[in-house]
Amino acid sequence: MRPHQAELVVSPLPFKTGGYLSESVTIPKELLRNLYAGLARVEEVLATLKDLIDRESLQRIRKAEEEYEKRRIHNHTNQQ
Repeated sequence: MRPHQAELVVSPLPFKTGGYLSESVTIPKELLRNLYAGLARVEEVLATLKDLIDRESLQRIRKAEEEYEKRRIHNHTNQQ
C-alpha cells in the first residue's frame, strides 16, 4: 500500500442468501478525507433542517394555542 492510500475494510456484510461478503479496498487518503468532509457538511445541513422544522412546529403549536384561547374567550363572552 502506498503512503497516500488508505485501506478500507468492509466486513462482514450479510446477504439475503445467507452468505457474507468480506473484502478490503485500497482508496486514496484524499478521497477518504473528502468523503468525511462531505459527510460532515451533510450532517450540518440535516441538523439545521431539523432545527428549522422544530422551530416551525413550535410556532404552529403556539399559534394554535393562541387561536384556541381567543375562541374560548369569545365563546365565553357570548354565553354571558
